[in-house]
Amino acid sequence: MIERKESQAAVSIRKCEGYEFAEETLMRISEEIGVSDNFKNKKILLKVSLMLSDIPEKAINTHPEFVRAVIRVCRKLGSSTIYIGESSGAYGFTKEAFRISGAAGGRYRDRGRI
Repeated sequence: MIERKESQAAVSIRKCEGYEFAEETLMRISEEIGVSDNFKNKKILLKVSLMLSDIPEKAINTHPEFVRAVIRVCRKLGSSTIYIGESSGAYGFTKEAFRISGAAGGRYRDRGRI
């Protein structure tokens, strides 16, 4: 675990070879920077980025596989509820961005209620 003063932010940068390794990498990071206990029984808001209404393969928005990995890690760390939020900037098409990206159709869902 990284030692730091209480007022200091913790930052960790790790290479991840693919989305299939995201969950493992995120778990390792949470342990390294010592935030694992911060999730127990907490409500979590994941702020995704849906800049444009487009499919995940174009890599414009936060990829659904990464969001699912974050959701699984939050659950493993004991989060009580996980929300996904976004406001698509000045363009004002958040609902459309969620629909086209697949997020509104449950693409971000891992299992059960988010």
